[in-house]
Amino acid sequence: MGPDRLCHRQLSHDRTETSSMTEPIPLFPGVSQKETWLEMSDGVSLRVLEFTPPSGDDPQEPVIVFVPGAISPLPLWLEILGVLTPRYSVVYWETREKNSARLPEVRRVDFGMDRFRKDVDEVLRKKVLEDRKHCFVGASFGATVILEHLARAEKSPLTTILIAPNSDFRVPFWLLAPARLIPGRLFSAVKPVLKWYYGKVLLDVESEPEQAARHREMIDSAEPFRLKAAALAMQKYRGWNTFPKITEPVLVVTGKSDTLHSLPKIEKIASVLPDARLQIMASDRETHSAAFGSLVLDAIAAAMSDQRPSDKLVVD
Repeated sequence: MGPDRLCHRQLSHDRTETSSMTEPIPLFPGVSQKETWLEMSDGVSLRVLEFTPPSGDDPQEPVIVFVPGAISPLPLWLEILGVLTPRYSVVYWETREKNSARLPEVRRVDFGMDRFRKDVDEVLRKKVLEDRKHCFVGASFGATVILEHLARAEKSPLTTILIAPNSDFRVPFWLLAPARLIPGRLFSAVKPVLKWYYGKVLLDVESEPEQAARHREMIDSAEPFRLKAAALAMQKYRGWNTFPKITEPVLVVTGKSDTLHSLPKIEKIASVLPDARLQIMASDRETHSAAFGSLVLDAIAAAMSDQRPSDKLVVD
């Protein structure tokens, strides 16, 4: 079995209609919203939240397509969305490794990068009209998926703003073998080890306590079958051959004290993207705040007026 086709045993709570629709409690005053599950070509249905500003959907304005990080929940992005949604229509969608995705009645579901890229293509075709401008906003894994899409995209975005994209998703060698051997139903036993590894090795708990707490919660809430499948499918991914092919302008944003997405690696990613600029904010927390939302609005305004941010800006 290849690394991009991994076994996932279906759980009973995933057996839902892909066409179902609910009306969630409004998140932002005056902003209308709709929640749907959008079926992909392989039968997986992805949760999509569409926000429309109080002034209504203006076809002359771009749509923001927002792709969050792996297993990261909606509440993590509310500060940013609270800035974006009163101004622009936003299509926020959650990738297939998240608990919200509805999987078909089969044992094999694709969690490889090429399948994630196809999901971007399909969401765009179904949710953004062909003649409508769009902008991308993404974070971490979601940012990497967007870059993979941009390398092959038929339609160019107006602009793209990405928080800390990844060049790889390596699992430590001492954890890889147990991850392959342990059945999905027992994979929850690995979660304490993952939390320890993030807290002691990858994260600066003193500088970024909220980031550390957030990752502990995300690991706890992750569905174990999908967590295992996605982690193993991404083990061999490397983005270095893809990034130089991307000719679209990209604004790469990272936090100065974010050790999970190391600054040297983010600087290297920005350097190999042919038309990228790097903006360094003070912390990971700031990249998830209203300040980042304002940065996105500025970047879109500059793109709409055919202006570009001048140089790298360090925000302390």
